[in-house]
Amino acid sequence: MRMEINGRLLTRNTLLNLAGQGGPLLIAAAAIPFIIQGLGMERFGILSIIWLAPEYFAFIDLGLGRATIKYVAEALGSGDQQRMSRVVWTAVTLQVFLGLLGALGLISIAGLLTEYVLNIPLDLQSESKTAFYLLALSIPLVLVTSSLSAVLAAAQRFDLVNSVSASFNVANLVLILVGVVYLDWYLTQIVAMLVLSRFLALIVNYILCLRTFPALTRPPSFRLVELRTLLAFGGWLTVSSAVVPLLLYLDRFIIGASLTMAAVAYYSVSYEVVTRLWIIPMSLVATLFPAFSVLIGRGEKERLPLLLARSMKWLLLTVGSAVVVIAAFAEDILQLWLGADFARESGPVLQILAVGILLNCMVQVQYAVVQALGRPDVTAKFHLIQLPIHGLLLWWFVALWGTTGAAIAQSMRLAIEGVLLLIASCRMVSLPFYSLVSGKVVQSWLLLFVFVMMSIGISSLPLTFWLRLSVLGVIFSAVGLTVWRYSFDHQDRIQLAKLFSLAIVR
Repeated sequence: MRMEINGRLLTRNTLLNLAGQGGPLLIAAAAIPFIIQGLGMERFGILSIIWLAPEYFAFIDLGLGRATIKYVAEALGSGDQQRMSRVVWTAVTLQVFLGLLGALGLISIAGLLTEYVLNIPLDLQSESKTAFYLLALSIPLVLVTSSLSAVLAAAQRFDLVNSVSASFNVANLVLILVGVVYLDWYLTQIVAMLVLSRFLALIVNYILCLRTFPALTRPPSFRLVELRTLLAFGGWLTVSSAVVPLLLYLDRFIIGASLTMAAVAYYSVSYEVVTRLWIIPMSLVATLFPAFSVLIGRGEKERLPLLLARSMKWLLLTVGSAVVVIAAFAEDILQLWLGADFARESGPVLQILAVGILLNCMVQVQYAVVQALGRPDVTAKFHLIQLPIHGLLLWWFVALWGTTGAAIAQSMRLAIEGVLLLIASCRMVSLPFYSLVSGKVVQSWLLLFVFVMMSIGISSLPLTFWLRLSVLGVIFSAVGLTVWRYSFDHQDRIQLAKLFSLAIVR
């Protein structure tokens, strides 16, 4: 099977990823208030920990999910069906082993978690312990499913990936809602249903993999050479998986230690609002990473610079539009949602973090190309170097400027990380800086920066909401025209016109 990596395919798959992640998020936002009312705050707090279990399990898999995408995509790019089959079955075998170890580990500490680590009321401890025992059964299911889903992602079959994940996520939400509201379900019944759902998701992904790749119907084979390759790549990803949460959440611990827990709440709300923008770059990167790997496996590395530059520009302009709105209406958004106190305390933090998240969104594309080139050690080393420096800057800036200082320190870290990874990725794909200028990437970034600064300036003026909205609309129109005429090249305009016409037809 030969895949043609082009703008139409990447755009289509990015939109599929956005829909696959955004749809369940909207349904969850509507369902969660009713689930909280039915379960109560204590049970829902425990459920929220269990609900995020796949994210915890991602650490257990030693980076094998992403490693599987890379090496399956490379094998598909080179047309080596036998190696593709060896990589898949080696990864699945190892995931079963790791999943069983994880299950035994969770079972062994379930009592410790419920009785000592988590502040669970006595009347809920027995129920919670049973829920954790049931949750342990799903660890092998989640890990194996991640490898099978990675096979489909490597083949750019994001229609199948998102159909399965979105369908099961929505079904889980609906079943939990019905069970809690009408059937008096508690934690045990909910977790049992989630385990069954994950088993069915594994079966569906397995069937789809067999239909997409008949080579996988051959007897499974486990190869040590493939195991070493997967672990070498995934090991560095595991380092990043351990360090990145510290980089992202250390600010809250330092604010809590230096200021007050109320300050943590004000900061955390702004952070949670703005990080929802990550859905855009993550949807794009999920498509780009296997595409980069396919091109590398096919020996077409010369196409990487253009794809990298074009992806950076599109990401700047799409995420940048949302950042501009947040920068202009940060206090209005917070006041409408949470009240005047949050708007006053968290507004500047939200504006600063919005700029930082924009820079971080750009970093995701650079992660994808560096890791597709087989150098996850580069990103892991950057993370390790950042950790002590970031910790010192956070402590210093929080002491000087409070929560605003924490936002500045976080945005500075994201900016420095972006510059370092930009330099590394450009050197790896032989993309000189002047190509970013000729490709209008630098100009797009400068234009966006000016636009964001203008928006922040507008938000500080003593204008009514509707007058500020009108001024912002005029600026949006002017910048939109400038972007269309100056930042976009001929190919960009053609791609955007095709996308718009497709949306109109549908």
